[in-house]
Parts: sequence; C-alpha cells; structure tokens
Amino acid sequence: MSASSHDVQTLSLVGSGQTMSRLESLLHFHSPGLLKNRRPVSASRPQTGRNSEIWLVDFDDGLRAVVRVSKTLREARRLGAWLRKYQGAGLPVPDCLERSGLLRGLLRHKEGVVVEEYIDGRLLAELEMTRDVVMCTARALARLHSEVRSNAGQPDQPRRRNVHARLLQTAISDIDKVVISQLPSESHFNRDSIVEALRSTHADLHPLPFYSLVHNRIGPSDVILPSGGGDAVFLDCGSLQYGHFAPDLFDVLGILVRSGNGEYVADFVQTYYEFRKNLPPGQEFETIAPFFELAMHVRRLRSFTTKAKLKGDRAPAEIARALKGIDRNLTSRNSDGKDAARPYCH
Repeated sequence: MSASSHDVQTLSLVGSGQTMSRLESLLHFHSPGLLKNRRPVSASRPQTGRNSEIWLVDFDDGLRAVVRVSKTLREARRLGAWLRKYQGAGLPVPDCLERSGLLRGLLRHKEGVVVEEYIDGRLLAELEMTRDVVMCTARALARLHSEVRSNAGQPDQPRRRNVHARLLQTAISDIDKVVISQLPSESHFNRDSIVEALRSTHADLHPLPFYSLVHNRIGPSDVILPSGGGDAVFLDCGSLQYGHFAPDLFDVLGILVRSGNGEYVADFVQTYYEFRKNLPPGQEFETIAPFFELAMHVRRLRSFTTKAKLKGDRAPAEIARALKGIDRNLTSRNSDGKDAARPYCH
C-alpha cells in the first residue's frame, strides 16, 4: 500500500471516532494478538477506487499495517492463508500478519479481517514510468506466473474446467453485453466481425497443460514499487486463482500504453519471457497476442458501456479508445489476409 500523501485521506482518532471504534472492535474480536500491547490511533482510506474495504492503520507503538475488512469470515481466512503461503514461498504479494480465527467470527461477526504488512513505496499509478520500473514489474509478474499447478480455480479449490473454451465464451459474452448496453449512435461497431475475429484467433491458441497463479484484475493501483528497492509487489490479492497467464500480461501492457509509455512494451515482454519459468509450450507472445489483445479491448469496452448505462454517462472518450483498439486489431488482421506486424495493445 502506498504512503504517498495524495493517495489517502487521513482520519484522526478524534475526528472519526465511530470509524476508529469500529476498526478497533473488529481487531479486538478477530485479531486479539495484534492488540495485546498496542492500540490503533489513526486510519487512512485509499482513494484509488478499490472494491474492498481497506484501511491503513497506525498503532501507538509505531506499527503501520493494512487492515482489509472482508464481507465474510471465510473470505478473510482464505485470503490470509493464501498470502502466508505465497509470500512465504517468495512470491510478490504482501505477507499476512493476522487473520480472523477459525470459529470466533461465526458467533457474532459476519465480517472477517485480514491484517497485511504495510509496504512503503509508490503505486504504479503514481510513478513516472521508466525502464527500471517496467523491468521490476515484468520480473514480478513472471515470478507470480511461474507458480503453476495442473488444475485451474482458486488456490484452495482446484476445479477441472475447460479454461481454453471459457476464454472464447467470456469474450463473446462481453460482446453481447456491449450490444445490450447500446453504444452511442455514432459508434462503428460490428458484432459479427468481432466474433469472427475472436473465433479465428482463439483457434490458433494452444490449450494449456497446466495453469499459472494469476492476480486476475491488475490495475495501476494494484502494483507497488517498494521504497527499499527490489521488484514490484501485487496488492489487492483477493482474486488470486490459477488460470491462463495472458490476461494479467495484457492488463499490464494496456496500462503501459494508456499511460503514454507504449515504447516500453517490447522491453516488458522480453523481460517477462526471460524470467518466466514453467512456461507451457506454444505460449510465445506472437502466438497469444492476436486473441488476447482483442479480448482485452472487448473487455474494456464492455466495462465502459456497462458503467455508462448505469450512470447515464456515455463516457465517450473511454468508449472511443476501446473501439479504436478493436478497429486497429481487425484492420491489422485483414492486412494481406493475416496478422500484420504491429505494436500491440493500442
């Protein structure tokens, strides 16, 4: 979690007594060991649009920790176990300091608590992108994805599912949701052409014989560069699961391009593949890029149009950018009847 001043709004103990009282009550009940010789004195809430309820909590003995309030006790216990396991194995995720007990929360609290280590550093969203920052992020992602197993699914729930088929099904479902949401009338959008391109590029993919540990929703506020140096660390890990590594990869490439740093795409890809271990055969970047780049643009278009419909705001700039990426992808595929050499993730 970042320590930069513009990333959080600080709530003092005096100015937010109700909030502090609630946090202290949750910690006393779920993590009594943490409060054995200390008490919280202030809390800060990230302003980066996270889905989880997260607080940076300062204690009277100088400790700072990240307190994540989960909707259920089971969710908190599972995330805490995942973080301890993978951080202990040297993967780029925060350590778990405390988590809800086995049965205590079932008695009175529906919520659960995970107390994560505080990482002093700066989020990718705040940093000026340099080659060093890109390399640190690529190495960290390669390390995360090098953790593999035979079955997909959540870390504690292996499932035998056809991940390969689901990739195409999800992308087509995203297209249909865009149609339902109704794009602005001036938008150029041909569902059949996009579905045809998705089917064609998906047919060129090689099914995976095993699956990588993936973050599953990487945004610029989910990656932090520690102040003390070293590779990046991935935050907000509640969606960790085993699956196809490519969506994570293209999430980060999309961040690079949208932030005006597309010149680092080649460096990122080269570093990622250099440090990646346990890479399944047939997963070279040139092979997977046509499908996953198009699927990424489709997913973003679905997200923008759905939010626009709910808020009554068409978000024309974001929608236009996603449509432009789809159009470039289709245009380059139609060049001489095959994929043309081009920069990815426009």
